Amino acid sequence: MASLANTKDGVPSNKDFEDSLKKFELYKNSKLCKYLLSTIENGNLNFKERIEIDENITIEHIMPRNKTSYWRNEVGTNYDEVYDKYLNTLGNLTLTGYNSELSDKPFKNKKISIEEFGKFNTLNKDIKNCAIWNEDSIVKRADRLANIVCEIFSLPQEVFDYKIVEDEIKQINIDDKIDLTFTKPVYFNLLGEMVDLTSYGDLIKKVSNILYYQDSTTMKKLAQNNWKLPNGTSVQITNDPKKLNKAIEIDENSGIYIEGTKNANAVITFIKAILSEFDIAHDDFTVFTKKVKNK
Repeated sequence: MASLANTKDGVPSNKDFEDSLKKFELYKNSKLCKYLLSTIENGNLNFKERIEIDENITIEHIMPRNKTSYWRNEVGTNYDEVYDKYLNTLGNLTLTGYNSELSDKPFKNKKISIEEFGKFNTLNKDIKNCAIWNEDSIVKRADRLANIVCEIFSLPQEVFDYKIVEDEIKQINIDDKIDLTFTKPVYFNLLGEMVDLTSYGDLIKKVSNILYYQDSTTMKKLAQNNWKLPNGTSVQITNDPKKLNKAIEIDENSGIYIEGTKNANAVITFIKAILSEFDIAHDDFTVFTKKVKNK
């Protein structure tokens, strides 16, 4: 969410993040939207309980994109204002297995279909409990979902101490030509998600996990093809851990492994290449580092 970059000191608080998330037109970044919605649903579940988000699962607007007389009556006299303000935001979006069937249906029909589908209980709790869908319904649901996102992606304390240690922590863009030897990553930002870190090995695994949850199909294809860096000779992502010097499994029981033997600069090279495979712009990733003493 680009608006967060303009907050004081360039580092948003959890409240800044939550407030921005509720207003952000999430649907306009479909990959991020689907990732966040699936993370809300699966965030606190173990691997076996998670709902797999495949290409058959689509994003659904509860108040639909097409304006109809039914929905004008449903939402009320401020329909046009609500439509412009909330249509593509978190509070009005969910996941479904039959988007084309729901489309512009009245809320009561959508509600029945959502209840029958029954998969996304966390996402759809508010919808099932609502008699009508209007501004108040959207705002209350956005509050609840944004709170869940912030619980999952709470910012590390070092982020809030940024101003105090700003001479020690540096923001590194992936295209910067900087030697990261004798540095330690503190946290990173990928597609608006801030994640704390303990090491460069931790960085490569967490970035790979996010990409896997966002687009498991692409990650599976890379593994099946024993993916290598452009102009590289050694396998970096595979289903066969024996092909790697130090195999790190992406998520639990995924059967996808990445090469873990990398120095700081090699990690950044890997991330730069894999972001391209997922069609993610380089400026959607930054890492924050601090120097460590040369022992």
